[in-house]
Amino acid sequence: MSTPTAKTDTRLPGLDGLRGIACFMVFFYHLRWSAQPSDTAPLVLPIGGLNLEFLLRKFDIGVAIFFVLSGLLLSLPFWRAILESQPAPQMGRYLWRRACRIVPAYFAVLVAVYLLRGDTYTFYGALDFLLHVTFLHNFADYAYLGPHRDLWTIGIEFQFYLLLPLIMAAVASVFRKCGAAVALLALLVGCWLADVAATSALRMAEPFIPDRFVSATGDIVVGTVFSYLKLFAFGIAAAFAVLRVRCSERSADIACVACIVATAALVTFGDEAGWRHTAALGWPLNALVLGTLAASVARSGFFARALSTKWMAAAGTISYGIYLWHDLVLHAAFAGTLRGNLSGFPLFFIGGAIALAVTLIIATLSWCFIERGTLRAPYPFAR
Repeated sequence: MSTPTAKTDTRLPGLDGLRGIACFMVFFYHLRWSAQPSDTAPLVLPIGGLNLEFLLRKFDIGVAIFFVLSGLLLSLPFWRAILESQPAPQMGRYLWRRACRIVPAYFAVLVAVYLLRGDTYTFYGALDFLLHVTFLHNFADYAYLGPHRDLWTIGIEFQFYLLLPLIMAAVASVFRKCGAAVALLALLVGCWLADVAATSALRMAEPFIPDRFVSATGDIVVGTVFSYLKLFAFGIAAAFAVLRVRCSERSADIACVACIVATAALVTFGDEAGWRHTAALGWPLNALVLGTLAASVARSGFFARALSTKWMAAAGTISYGIYLWHDLVLHAAFAGTLRGNLSGFPLFFIGGAIALAVTLIIATLSWCFIERGTLRAPYPFAR
């Protein structure tokens, strides 16, 4: 008779809708880049004496929401195993399901982006493609953003998938010996120290590595997976709160309101990309707010229902496809005659509406013909 393992169901009410909101935030963040007059001339979108662009430039915090949600949802089965004194989820099944979720649609984008580019068939172009195929592109500065600037987060996500079982094994060990409070503190401090150590090591190694791969002003020094573990860690802590902290739906709704207000303040008063760095309005405050928001939504009444409506749930379902394709569509939409005939608000709204409609169509097709089928693929190594 096989030993029971922890439940692997990670669906919580409202979180699909929250993921959808985060995805649209990233879409509008990149729309702001695509609609600006030039690289040196910022976009001006005046509303009531304010420039809407000022807020849109902070919408990249949607990526932070993605990372926190990943930490929460993927750690749930591991937390259940810890709390119920059961074996951890089977590694093979866990990795298979993660690969089925992320790889097929990602490879479809790689085919569209790389195999049709002439630069791919040069030495460094082929190496760039190989680094993306193996999810290692964010370990080389020249490949970090590459021809598709959004794919850096996919590499970070995949590497987190590999690290999560190790992180949770360490958390489980501390939990059994010292209890929940010490385990959570060790998790948060440990992930922060991993960032500090990785950043310091790369800064010391940078003079000995060609600038093409690691440069002092590039993305690698401040952007490896170890730099973002501190965000995933708050998602992992939020998963523990979902399972163990008891509160009424009303209390969770109040917490949601407080976190929404706090997030709005972070967007209004914080800096662009400030969520990536340790700062007064950056980490850890932003990760604490976003982790609390995600946990509160999962336990709430009103917000869980609002974010679980048909359209919100649908947005969350196709959010991966939206994220993968939206920037390519934005480039195509704003590369033609549209920019020559429109500017400012008309360019932003008309071009944005066209790009959003096309992106939603492609994302829906990706879900229907690629993602949904592969998610149903049975584990091939079952005994």
